[in-house]
Amino acid sequence: CSLVNNIISLLLSSIGDVQRMSFAAASSVGSSANSSCCAILAGWLGCQPKNLRRYEAMYNSLNIRPMVVIAPLDAVAESLQLSASQVASLGDDNRRPRLWEDLQNHKIRDIAANVLRDIENNYPCCRMFIFHAFSNGGCLVYEAMRNILLQQRDEGNSYNYDTRTMKLKLGGVIFDSCPGFFDLSTLDEGFSKAVSFCSPEEQRKFNASNKAIAELERLNPTLHDRRMQLVTERMDIFVRGMYEDPLPIPQLFLHSTADKLIPHEPLKRFIEHRKSTIAHVMEKNFIDSPHVMHYQHYPTDYHNAVESFLNVCDSSLRE
Repeated sequence: CSLVNNIISLLLSSIGDVQRMSFAAASSVGSSANSSCCAILAGWLGCQPKNLRRYEAMYNSLNIRPMVVIAPLDAVAESLQLSASQVASLGDDNRRPRLWEDLQNHKIRDIAANVLRDIENNYPCCRMFIFHAFSNGGCLVYEAMRNILLQQRDEGNSYNYDTRTMKLKLGGVIFDSCPGFFDLSTLDEGFSKAVSFCSPEEQRKFNASNKAIAELERLNPTLHDRRMQLVTERMDIFVRGMYEDPLPIPQLFLHSTADKLIPHEPLKRFIEHRKSTIAHVMEKNFIDSPHVMHYQHYPTDYHNAVESFLNVCDSSLRE
């Protein structure tokens, strides 16, 4: 145990639960300062606040107040995989076999909970909010928020707001370049590509964590199989949750055949499944634009797709 602790302490520096959330200053166009609608912009892995300013401006022009949230790399990584400390805990033979629910961290969940709390506290007049997820970094925040909204008050939630009321205010979800479905053969490559967009400091900490895990698994080879089993379980939970999402709200998928970061065929199958499951599913395939670059390449088409979707959301909420 002391050897494990030494490995972790030597290779890892502390990773804080850093998250960034900001409220865009409302523009004069559309008077979004007085808007009764909000849009949560959940950025991709490695996204910087400046990368989302054009989207904030777009929502302001549509009389929608934008909110920005960006989940840090450590939160996303631990939500999909395992940290070194979590891997180390798998070596305790005195514990029962571990399930993913035993090991999941609460960083992404806390980010999602804080967004909902900010809407309720800072926008009491908000009658509808839209969730706009960019890549899997944003999609994981949506997954956590969905799970919170589906939790009943009598299940012991401690979020200090009425999840039922917030669920009724969720008007729709926009998936930009997501969800990305990976298996064990493609997960590491896909995640490594995404990590390359993160800051050098975040990459350094991520690489240190991977080195610590590799050393733990070298000392105890059985940890690798245990970890792979849990990662597979986590991916199944993510895929099943997206396919079986019970929220009957409109969904818009903004994607591209040329996207090299996420597998496109699984995404197409998922979109067709959602079309057969809920009433309002819209999509726009931009064909040749790169991952999360659709708005930059086709601003008019992107704006029109979002505006049309917002009208559907508004009509659906009023029904």
